[in-house]
Amino acid sequence: MLETSESNWEKHFLYGTSHLLRLKGPKNCMESPGKELFLTLRIFEISRALIYTDSSFLCEPNWVRLAQTLRDGVGNAWHPKEVIYDLMLCCSNLCVK
Repeated sequence: MLETSESNWEKHFLYGTSHLLRLKGPKNCMESPGKELFLTLRIFEISRALIYTDSSFLCEPNWVRLAQTLRDGVGNAWHPKEVIYDLMLCCSNLCVK
């Protein structure tokens, strides 16, 4: 935090939030408060994957199923920004391949 550039702080923050979400696991993100944690922290994981051209655990089948289940559970109430996040995740996955 005392460095002249924020790049190390950024890495620490993005990898930390990624690790927290991964530790929580998809099964614990099905209902509140885990669901809110997932919806809040997944943008940080997607950003990390895009910024560092790295793969994301959110592309793993269990995490994809979680997002699909949450999307199906709310129907038309699924916020449009979540669709954009899904597209960003697909882009990050394509960048790695």
